[in-house]
Amino acid sequence: MLLPRFRGALRLSPSELARVVEAVVLFHGFRVALRVVSGARLVRWLGARGPQDTPPEALPSGVVEVRRALRRASRRHANTCLAQALAGRVMLRRRGLPSTLSLGARKEGERLAFHAWLRAGGLLLNPGGGPRDYAVLATFHDAPRLDDRATEAG
Repeated sequence: MLLPRFRGALRLSPSELARVVEAVVLFHGFRVALRVVSGARLVRWLGARGPQDTPPEALPSGVVEVRRALRRASRRHANTCLAQALAGRVMLRRRGLPSTLSLGARKEGERLAFHAWLRAGGLLLNPGGGPRDYAVLATFHDAPRLDDRATEAG
């Protein structure tokens, strides 16, 4: 008998299942990495500081697919918003899609609550709120890779 946890996975197409598995692996990898990686290295992972992304005229289908995979994977696998945003960033980057990762804070009673969220093509990819719910502290966009800069210059 199959475990109830895996029944839903059998209803996914092979490509959807692969994206969900990719998200789960990245969630867990980033959960571990966030505990052992220095702040300086984490900042390098976030990308270049810059403004929010601007929505394209047509939303690339890969963005919707990554969003769906992140949300499906997060239902069964506890993760932090930062681990989820970083996982989504990697998934989008692997598909050649730009994204913007933002860090924000809001006051909840006597304490501050922090949140990380990922946007691509104007779409919020991970749940938990965004710029309407949190004051934006920092925003990071994908920095062009060295090979991309050489192509632009040439």
